Amino acid sequence: MALGMANAEREKARLREIAAEVIPASAATPLGLYAFRADDLGAELARSIEGEVFLETFGNTPEMLREEYLPYEGRTFYLCVVDHVRRLPVGAMRVIVPRHDCTGSKTLDDIRTHWGVPREELTIRSGEPFDCRSTWDIATLAVSREYQGRATAGLVAVGLYSSYVRTSILCQVDYVVAILDARMFRFGNWEFKGTWSVFDRVDGAPYLGSPSSFPVWCQLSDWGGRLAEADPILHGIVFRGRGMDPVLAFAPIDKIGELARRLQEKEELPEYIDLRSARPEPRPAYLEITRVSP
Repeated sequence: MALGMANAEREKARLREIAAEVIPASAATPLGLYAFRADDLGAELARSIEGEVFLETFGNTPEMLREEYLPYEGRTFYLCVVDHVRRLPVGAMRVIVPRHDCTGSKTLDDIRTHWGVPREELTIRSGEPFDCRSTWDIATLAVSREYQGRATAGLVAVGLYSSYVRTSILCQVDYVVAILDARMFRFGNWEFKGTWSVFDRVDGAPYLGSPSSFPVWCQLSDWGGRLAEADPILHGIVFRGRGMDPVLAFAPIDKIGELARRLQEKEELPEYIDLRSARPEPRPAYLEITRVSP
């Protein structure tokens, strides 16, 4: 017990050292939302909260997460909310940016691996083919349990979604795909007024520690219209970033968009990655902190 507590304190100290390099001296809000490339040292902040939440919720070890996501890290950026007072990460979203030819999406690869449906056969809206050329992939979303309650009113999760949505719109990306645990699927659709739809021909199935998960998609323009009608205030927060300035400082959306566009034009990936037969190479050493700061 004592050894475990000591290790936890050492890890917090390590994260605080990284956060101290990331947080600008001018920071005036309790929280800040940052963006990192996967090979930035600052991405360790995002991976740490992701690892903490996914271990607690699904039993995913750091080694398991590494094996699952490392093949895609060349196309990954992280959105990360940092508590400026505690100097610790409290929420993160892992975003994968596939190429225009649709290679490089973990969600689409895993739908083929776990559900047996290749992306060319995916359909939506009762048979309409899914066009993945204008699509990004939300691979993970993690929020510290301490920041999920009523006291923070979902602020961290809303901030992550808002930054993602506004960056996607700037980059003219209208679709997002994900694989969501059944509980998160139901909660997300209730909290955000019907964000997600399940792909045709797929049902809930066990996935990476979740007893039941669903491959889902969202058309941002369609969801935005529904949200504006159902909850104009929430629409203003998510699609415009309005009303969060006193508490959460956002990294500039144009800078995050530039980061994403550079990832999208990177080298081609294999047509399809099946992690049951392919093992990732070791993650490269981190050489610097490169961030998009509030």
